[in-house]
Amino acid sequence: MAQWDYDQAGYYFITICTRGREKSLGQIVGGGVLDAPCVHLSPTGKIVEEQLEQMKNFYPDRQIDQYIILPDHIHFILKVQGVRQEGASGTPPPTGKRVPQWIAFFKRQVHKKCGRKIFQRDYYDRILRSQQDYLAVWNYVTANPQKKYPERKNPRCI
Repeated sequence: MAQWDYDQAGYYFITICTRGREKSLGQIVGGGVLDAPCVHLSPTGKIVEEQLEQMKNFYPDRQIDQYIILPDHIHFILKVQGVRQEGASGTPPPTGKRVPQWIAFFKRQVHKKCGRKIFQRDYYDRILRSQQDYLAVWNYVTANPQKKYPERKNPRCI
């Protein structure tokens, strides 16, 4: 199978897990008759969410379309737009670095703000090659707390 060029515009499904799958990002609550399960973020989870929201300020050609923060991992769809941008010196960044560069910067910022490394070194990525694939992942990300924890009967999210 040919290697994928991560400079290419498109959509990428990314999963990043916490170190040792530590449940440090929050907890799943809800799941009663009137409330669907959702994630109540911990202070660390709130830092992760704030950084996800701020990433567009650093890389305007890469945007998050959808995300979910779960107790021990995050899922998101990263949209890479247009052609790769040139660096400050006027030279393009190394080939194939737009997605890994974004993820490395995101993790560094979170680790810096948390005062410790919370994420595993590696991450999982999948290229979304069709609208059907995109919609399936969108639905998976949106419904993840309900699928992963259908039995939850805790208080509602605040």
